[in-house]
Parts: sequence; C-alpha cells; structure tokens
Amino acid sequence: VYRVTAGHQKTMDWECIQGEEAGARGEELPERIQVRPDIYFVSWTEKSGVQVTQVLDFKAMTVYSTIIDQSARYVLRGSIKREK
Repeated sequence: VYRVTAGHQKTMDWECIQGEEAGARGEELPERIQVRPDIYFVSWTEKSGVQVTQVLDFKAMTVYSTIIDQSARYVLRGSIKREK
C-alpha cells in the first residue's frame, strides 16, 4: 500500500505505508500525459534506478503499474483511494 501525493507541482512524493517495503519513500519528477479526461499515463525513474510506469484511471479509481528493477519486472493492478 502506497500513499502518493501529487499536486499541481511537477514533483510527486510517495511512501510505502504497508507491505514488504513499509517505510520506503521518495520524491520523484514524473512525466505525465493526459490520455483522455480522468486517465493519465505517468512514468519516472527512481534514484535507485527502478523504473515505474502507471496508467491512472480516476473514473474507475484503478491504477495499472509496471515496475522494472534490474532484471525483475512486475505488472500490478490496484485501487486508488483519495484521502481527505
């Protein structure tokens, strides 16, 4: 489970709040492309070299991710929940 904070600035902050990487955090400078209303393609490379791409669907509140860490590749699907 990750908490991601992305506002109108160019940066994005993330923190793993539950799971194997709990406590890990970072600040990224993602590329963001609006595919259509409520759907975005986002991509970044973390300081560790991990490459992340995501499709964020805010209408269905679903995120699709690909994470590449050296020779390992993970394809994931998850839910988006807005915090108040």
